[in-house]
Amino acid sequence: MTVTWNPTDKGTSTVLSNGNLKATPIYQTSSVKSTLAQNKGKWFCEIKIDALNIQCIGIGKPTLSMTSAITASTDFYYYYHDGRKSNGGVASAYGTAMAVGSIIG
Repeated sequence: MTVTWNPTDKGTSTVLSNGNLKATPIYQTSSVKSTLAQNKGKWFCEIKIDALNIQCIGIGKPTLSMTSAITASTDFYYYYHDGRKSNGGVASAYGTAMAVGSIIG
């Protein structure tokens, strides 16, 4: 099963291309969810950074709106472009900064 970005669950500014495998731009108030939601078990995802047009990558509850300030929500756990991790707007040091060509797993 191929999982892509969901064209029916995205912000109005986010444009999908390449068979819904590419999303640009990604903003805090215009993001996108995948076509497959999981709530139990172990799952793995990789995202390749091909442009520095994002603020963060994360996971959230199915009810998280892709047109709201998602980084302020406690329903969203994310990895900032500068290497910090955060939940509910509380960030801490975590890893390295994203760069073009980075693969985030």
